[in-house]
Amino acid sequence: MSSFILHFRSWIAAALLLVLIETAVWCIGRPSEFDRTNFLQFSFAHDETPQRLFIYEKIKAFANSNPTIVQSGDSSGFYGIEPAVVMKYLPDGATYLNMSCCANLGYNGYYNILDFMAEHNPSIRYMVLHITPYT
Repeated sequence: MSSFILHFRSWIAAALLLVLIETAVWCIGRPSEFDRTNFLQFSFAHDETPQRLFIYEKIKAFANSNPTIVQSGDSSGFYGIEPAVVMKYLPDGATYLNMSCCANLGYNGYYNILDFMAEHNPSIRYMVLHITPYT
């Protein structure tokens, strides 16, 4: 039996080395919950799109902001909806967070933003999807 394992000792050593490296990176680097998401593509030899980087930073900044209403969508909502103006017409204590950005995120991207915010903010009572229909 031991002679059978001897043929695979280099593979076993490589696997153990890989586990050791990953454990060291995890212990030393302490990646945040945002770094463990797959929102950024990290494509080899390709830069991230500015839209993805913008939303990534926006999610990091507002992940635990506890809004009452959160909005996601394309740039028509990003430029057209001002939370300070909307909150003038809301009841006292209600807050409005605009997470809109760009059309190239698509409906799946808008949904993922709202889903992420709902997981991290139990205070959310309403979710708004603001898009331009022709995109």
